[in-house]
Amino acid sequence: MAVSAIIGIVIAAVQAYAAYEQGQAQQEVYDYNAKVARQQAESAKQAATLQAEADRERSRRILGRQRALYGVAGVEVDAGSPLLIQADSARQAELNAQTIEWRGAVTAGNFMQESVLDRFMGRASARAGTFGAGTSLLKGAGGAVTTYYGNQKGPITVPSTSVQAY
Repeated sequence: MAVSAIIGIVIAAVQAYAAYEQGQAQQEVYDYNAKVARQQAESAKQAATLQAEADRERSRRILGRQRALYGVAGVEVDAGSPLLIQADSARQAELNAQTIEWRGAVTAGNFMQESVLDRFMGRASARAGTFGAGTSLLKGAGGAVTTYYGNQKGPITVPSTSVQAY
């Protein structure tokens, strides 16, 4: 009878350990995913910055070419329509570069939100593993008590621990 109770306790301990380890393993996976998401966020910001700078450089070359073509054609570039066209082209080029940076910031923000969620899920998984371990231990202890005392004949009695005076 006691052997069955001991076996029940051992099984409960193994189940508790497995639940705890599963929670820890899941937390490690989520923590890794959070780290990757943070790296992707940084990469998205850097890529957007580089792409915006490349776009600005391309636009500067186009504006320079426009000025050169106006000059070859004998058009006054510092007044009137040519000046307005150049100003509008420069404004549009900067707007394009800022749009590229904005898209990179949005992408980075999405990755950071994913990272925060992964860290939260990791902590939740670790807690779930701990609670699962506790539940397994309590169930095992309850089953062991039931097994041990359930096999006794007659009512269950608890030994007295009272102290007698002399």
